[in-house]
Amino acid sequence: DMLNTLWNLFFGICCFRLKPQDVPAASELLMLCLLAYAGSSFFFTIIIQSSALALLIASVHTLVLSFFTYLVVTAWRVPQRWYQVTTALAGTGVIFNLVATPPYFFLVNLPEGHSLLVLLFLLVIILMVWNIAVMTHILRHALDASVALGLLVSLIYVLLNTFMVSRLQPVVI
Repeated sequence: DMLNTLWNLFFGICCFRLKPQDVPAASELLMLCLLAYAGSSFFFTIIIQSSALALLIASVHTLVLSFFTYLVVTAWRVPQRWYQVTTALAGTGVIFNLVATPPYFFLVNLPEGHSLLVLLFLLVIILMVWNIAVMTHILRHALDASVALGLLVSLIYVLLNTFMVSRLQPVVI
């Protein structure tokens, strides 16, 4: 019942029906979501990396999510929203990681020229764009900002995350 409630909450955010304000500001829920986010990031990353590097990358993703969110809500003078925003980003991130893992697995493992490659590539791109749109939705509501500013902050987060992970290994997707 709790998993169903959490699924409905985070999927509602992914469908733009709910906002980060609908997420309980509870440290236990935050920790659960961060652990689930790290785990889902690990399973997504292990497709193309060793288990040790996948664990390191998942840890970096989780730390960047936490610290970036803290810096943003502090800079906007709404630090009291950190629990809800971070929980919302981690919870929706779990959904995107889980949904993207199977098509990404087949994308990187199918032989070159396979008829499904273009479809899988498009699906992964659509999921990435949707994920950025959801991050934008969460951040614009958390910061009481415009969609443009929410998108800018989301893109900065994605670039920072990509930069941090790229320092671990030159070519990481």
